[in-house]
Amino acid sequence: MRNSISSTDVSLLARLQQTAHDEVAWYDFVDRYGSRIFQWCEIRGLQPNDAEDVTQQVLIRMSRYLRNFEYNASLSFRAYLRRATENSITDFLSSRNGRERPGGGTEMMNWMASVEARNELADRLKDVFDAELLEHAMFRVQQRVNDQRWQAWYQTAVKQRDSREVAQELGIGIATLYSARNQVGNLVRDEIQLLENPESGAVGI
Repeated sequence: MRNSISSTDVSLLARLQQTAHDEVAWYDFVDRYGSRIFQWCEIRGLQPNDAEDVTQQVLIRMSRYLRNFEYNASLSFRAYLRRATENSITDFLSSRNGRERPGGGTEMMNWMASVEARNELADRLKDVFDAELLEHAMFRVQQRVNDQRWQAWYQTAVKQRDSREVAQELGIGIATLYSARNQVGNLVRDEIQLLENPESGAVGI
């Protein structure tokens, strides 16, 4: 059976780490994060050209942080993504120090540097962080189970396909499918908990 997960379904973080020249991963990354960063800029009064520039520069810096991602026992997965966002803004502001500034000048730069601004952007990205967490947990579990067990879970739990149809395609009984689905589902849940509480056990890509 053909693997149901395409390169665009696999953890975006993993894809960004695998190669710096994955154009599809970059476009997916821009699509996922870009609009929210752009809206964050616009709602504070940046002109479209300035908002596009800020968005692009922050995205470039974020992609570098994510490509260099390493697990830190003191941070959850979501906390790492949040910190990467904050650090990207800090890097952007440092690069603009003494140079041309976006519309709004010093006042806008000061606002972007504030805790309030960073929290506001992190809130806008919350659902993206949640999606990253689930995807990365799925990616890590997929590396540890055989394809038949993975498909039993993925096709029925994620794709919501009929269990009997999937069992027939996989050449297994319905009871075997249910058992595999439950086992893989538990592994995914455990992986999410591990990513959110890294001190609870050893983790690694």
